[in-house]
Parts: sequence; structure tokens; C-alpha cells
Amino acid sequence: LVRPVACLEHRMPPTHRLRNFTWDDLEALTSLHNAVNEIAETGRAFEPGDMRLLLSQPGYEPAEDCFLAFSDNHLAGYALLTPEPRIDRAVASGGVAKQYRNLGLGRLLLDGVSGRSSASRLHVQVPAGSEPGRRLLKSAGFEVARRYWNLEWEGSSLPPPRLPHGFSTRSFDPGKDEGLLADLQNAAFQHQWGFSPNTPGEIAAKMKLRWHRPQAVLLLLDGDTPVGYNWTARASSDSGLTGRIGMTGVHPSYRGRGLGRGIVLAGMEHLRAEGAGRIELEVDAGNVPARELYLSIGFRKIAESLWYEKLSAR
Repeated sequence: LVRPVACLEHRMPPTHRLRNFTWDDLEALTSLHNAVNEIAETGRAFEPGDMRLLLSQPGYEPAEDCFLAFSDNHLAGYALLTPEPRIDRAVASGGVAKQYRNLGLGRLLLDGVSGRSSASRLHVQVPAGSEPGRRLLKSAGFEVARRYWNLEWEGSSLPPPRLPHGFSTRSFDPGKDEGLLADLQNAAFQHQWGFSPNTPGEIAAKMKLRWHRPQAVLLLLDGDTPVGYNWTARASSDSGLTGRIGMTGVHPSYRGRGLGRGIVLAGMEHLRAEGAGRIELEVDAGNVPARELYLSIGFRKIAESLWYEKLSAR
């Protein structure tokens, strides 16, 4: 008797491809962004209108700088290159959906943005605990350049934001304060790692994003002179309202007077008044004055991320 031979199914490996974003991809990219960042069904989730505004900011060229990765014609990952020509660097962001990871799509996307960038430095930020991400970047020639801390504050009360006599705060005035805030921010961060100077147009564009509200940007005044600011945002979640401190700055000529603590507490008080029970922020671990200021107020470290850098061979 001849024993029949079992029929074996031959599985073909998935086909991967990379192409540039088109505006027809807007809804699919928005859904992918929410999935990759695990923010779908949360107050942080993007809507297509949010993504359109983000990709339409000054300096963005999404048709050339945004890449989509496909696995067997399924959208599986994306990467966005943000050029910062004023400091000769570019920043790459994005990711791959969970079900498509470890298939080589991350490297495909990384090669895409690396080939597109003409800056002398390309930067990518990943969670410090992401071993696959760190291995990918190391294998592509990136090295750790900076460490950032994620901090969180929870509480029901805050110390009062004490300011010296003659100092006060007011909210950002759209259509009037864009140039003022750009100048102040550029002066406050001119020597900070990774900071690219802003323009009034870029400030105006950011203010159009849903999570940035003019009343949540507090300006610190010495009389009528702006000398500092605190830029906050908020997001809803199942556990309530979460506040976020995006940036805090004090003009260099006004440092050493305790003004940073005062404007931070004013921003936190604003978020608490709006119902935020938790406030989060990200700080450069190498910026010791800022880091210690937040810790002294009661923030605690909950995570950290790493900025990787690759220098251009051009």
C-alpha cells in the first residue's frame, strides 16, 4: 500500500512596501496614529481635523515628509519627518501597529525618513523601556543623545503662586501675542538642547490645534513687560481630566528670582480650577534647574524616554 503524502499549505511571506502620504489617506492615518500611540477611545485621540491641522503647520510637507508602510496592502505603520532647518536637525516620529511589529516595517520607515532628511542631525525619541525600538535605532547607527523624564503630579491643593510685587499674569491674546510669545520663548530656550526657534506664524498655527487653548497659556508680566510664560493643555479620560504643562520659560535676565516656580504654580492652579486631578509633563533630565523645580513642587518621576541621534554622512 502506498501511504498518501499530506498536502502542506505554502504560506508566502508578507509583502512590504513604503509610499508617501496623500490627503486621501487622512482618515486611515488618523486611526493608525491613535492605535500606534494607544490613545483610541480616549480624550487624547486625534480626529481627522486634528491631523489635518497638524500636517498643515508651517514647515510641514506631508506629501514628501510623511511615509506610510503597508504589509500585504494593509496600512501598518507611518513615520513623519519634521525638518527644523534653523538648527540643522530633523525629528522623526511615528510607529507600527502592534499586530505588524517585528516584521521589518520599523526599519523600512526609518530608512525612508533617513533618506529624506537633509539635516546634519536626525533625532528620534523612544520610551527607555522599549527594547525593540532601542535595538532598531542602534542597528541603524543612532546613539543616545539625551534622556527625558516623564513627571506626574496628583493632589487636591497647591501652594499659592506667590509673585514679587509688581508682577502679574494674564492669558494669551490671539491675534496680538503671537510675536510676543515667540520672542519670549526663543529667548528663554535659546541655549536648550533640541530647541528650534519659533516664528509668530508657528505659534498661531499651534493655537489652532484643539488641545491648545489661548486661555491656558499664561504670560508672566513685570508691569507691562512679558518676562515668562507657562503653556498648558488638557485632555479628558475615563479617570477624569488630565492637565499637561507643555513649556515653561523665564527670560534669562529675570532668572534667579523664583519666577519660574510662581508661573508654574499659576498654570497648575488654572488646570486645577478646570477640574484636572492629575498634571503631567516632560522635562530634559539634563536641565537640572527645571527638573528640580518640578520635583520640589511635588511632581514625581513615572517614566523616561531617550532621544537618539544620527549624524549625517553627507
